[in-house]
Order: sequence, then C-alpha cells, then structure tokens
Amino acid sequence: MESLASIRAWLLSNRELCVEALRIYLGFGLFLKGLNFIFSAQGVAAYYQGSLNLPFMSYVMVHFIGMVHICGGLLLCIGLLTRVAALFQLPVVFAAVMLVHWPEGLFSMESTLEFDLLVLFLLTFFLIYGSGKLSVDFALDRRRQAPISNEK
Repeated sequence: MESLASIRAWLLSNRELCVEALRIYLGFGLFLKGLNFIFSAQGVAAYYQGSLNLPFMSYVMVHFIGMVHICGGLLLCIGLLTRVAALFQLPVVFAAVMLVHWPEGLFSMESTLEFDLLVLFLLTFFLIYGSGKLSVDFALDRRRQAPISNEK
C-alpha cells in the first residue's frame, strides 16, 4: 500500500511528464499507422475503395493519409511544431471517424471507432495544450529567450 501511495505522489508531482509521455506515444502511434498505410497501400486502398466507392482517389488518399500520419506523428513525437502537427492530423482522423468507422458503430469487433475517437480527442488536447517541456519546441523557445553573452 505504501508503494501505491508513493507512485501516486510521484505521478502527482510529475503530471507534465505523464502528458509528455502521452504526446510521445500518440506521435509514435500515428507515425507507425502512417508507415502501415504506405507499406500496405494496396490492401488499404482496396478497403477504402469498397467502403467509400472512390476508384482512383482511394490510392491517392491512402498515400496522402500515410504521409500526414508519418510527418505529423514524427513531429508530435519529438515535440516540434506540435500544434501545427495536431492541426494537420485532425481533419484526417475526423474524416476516418465520420466516413469510415462511424457506419461500423461503437463496440464493433474491430473497435476502431473508439480508438479513433480517442485519437481525435488527444489531438484536440495537444492542439490546445502544446508540446510541453520535453520537446524541441521548448528547447528552441528557451534558446531564443536566453540572454546573449559577449564574453569570450
């Protein structure tokens, strides 16, 4: 019981670190999802062509979505242009929720709608919250604000 209390105390004193871990995890997951889209493009395109009924656009969209997830996920993971990366991810994930997974409904066997809604919520959160202290954005901002010394 003491260890649980010490873990809780550590988590409460390091909330920012927990949020950072969540941002890194989300970015890494989106990066991997983008790689999956690119490397299995034919299967994904065939799936979307069947569900959305768009013959050629499915291949274009799969590659576009893959690149958005790869670039945006990497930026989220390292914390560079975090709000911009989240903003570019939002329409893609929103479209996935509304056009692809919404007809499946909640609690389907694939359970992708619940996951995509969670990703949509987290992207909105990081659009508002920003990157935090464990990020390239924070390091660049700190470097910009540091006083310039002329000592040699």
